[in-house]
Amino acid sequence: MSEIATEIRVRRVERDGWFVYTCEQLPGLYVASKDDRSAYDDLPEAIRCLFQLDHGIAVTVLHKIMYENFISQVRLGSQARAAVEARTRELMSEGDGMISFVVGTKHGSHLPS
Repeated sequence: MSEIATEIRVRRVERDGWFVYTCEQLPGLYVASKDDRSAYDDLPEAIRCLFQLDHGIAVTVLHKIMYENFISQVRLGSQARAAVEARTRELMSEGDGMISFVVGTKHGSHLPS
C-alpha cells in the first residue's frame, strides 16, 4: 500500500480560560483544556482516532511545528492585530469617525478624456 500525506488545519480559540481546537476538515474534532499545551499535545491522538472512526483508515499524525514555535506565531499575530485595531480606533476618534485614504494614479496611467 502506498503512503498518502495530507495536511489538516486546526483552528485554536481561547474562550473563558479554555483553549479550544476544532477542525472544519474533520467535523467532530473538539479538543479543549484549560492548559493550552495539554490540548495542543492531545491533538495528534484525537485526529488519529477521529480519522480511524470516520474513515476506517489507520494514520499517523504529527505536529507540523513545535508548541513553542506555534505560540510564538500566535503571539505575533495577536500583537499585530492589536496594533492595527488600536491604530484604527485612534484614526476613527480623530474627527468624524471616518478613515481617510490616499488615492493616486499608477505611473503611466491616465483617465480617458
